[in-house]
Parts: sequence; structure tokens; C-alpha cells
Amino acid sequence: YREVTARFPVRGNLVPDAHLAALLRQHGVGRLYTVDRDFRKFDFLEVADPFE
Repeated sequence: YREVTARFPVRGNLVPDAHLAALLRQHGVGRLYTVDRDFRKFDFLEVADPFE
């Protein structure tokens, strides 16, 4: 989590997204299906819209 928040400025509604992104990174997950566009800020995640 510290590494993620050091690389990406997070505050407000982005805090829980950063926590989830850090957990995904820690467990080797590189792709996330979501309609939440905020996850696109994390360059180590490939974000895909499940409805497209």
C-alpha cells in the first residue's frame, strides 16, 4: 500500500481503490474488470469494462 500511495497521489474516494489495487498487485493480479474508471490511474493494472 505504501508503494502504491507513494507513486500515485490518493485521497478521498481514491483511498479504498488504492488499497484494493495494492492487494491486487501483491497477489499478482494484473487485470481488473470494473466500470470504475479510477482504477485506470494505476499503471500496473489492466482495466477492462465488463460491459464492452
